Amino acid sequence: MCDHCSCRQHRAIAELSTEHEQILEVAWALSERHRETGVSDGPLQEQLGQMLAVHVEAEEVALYPLLVETGGLQPDKSDDLEQEHTDLAAALISGKFDRRMYFELASHIEEEELELFPLAMFGFDDEDWAVLEATPRFLAPDTPLVH
Repeated sequence: MCDHCSCRQHRAIAELSTEHEQILEVAWALSERHRETGVSDGPLQEQLGQMLAVHVEAEEVALYPLLVETGGLQPDKSDDLEQEHTDLAAALISGKFDRRMYFELASHIEEEELELFPLAMFGFDDEDWAVLEATPRFLAPDTPLVH
């Protein structure tokens, strides 16, 4: 992941970015399993589902609404990103998380890393960062991605 704007100096963004790396690692393993066996069920599917549930909640409850509020993200774009989350969850549930879905996930993450995180970096003031980092997801240091 890049850090061209230094947005990872903010703990919430640093955590989300680290989670992106972990999610992509498990997602790749799951897509490879699907390629080899034709299905993507099992422990990797469950692990990725849990990881995404924790991560997506942080984005949809905290990050996206703040970006919309500050004008950095249009509401319809936020809706599109949330729909992508829903589509990924559906692919996982159906056992059809394949390489195509992996690359859709990677593209989604790239958009967040290269567009949304810099929007937060340059659009949030101290109060916005305080609001983001005061959401329950970020209050506990080192909140595990998988419970």
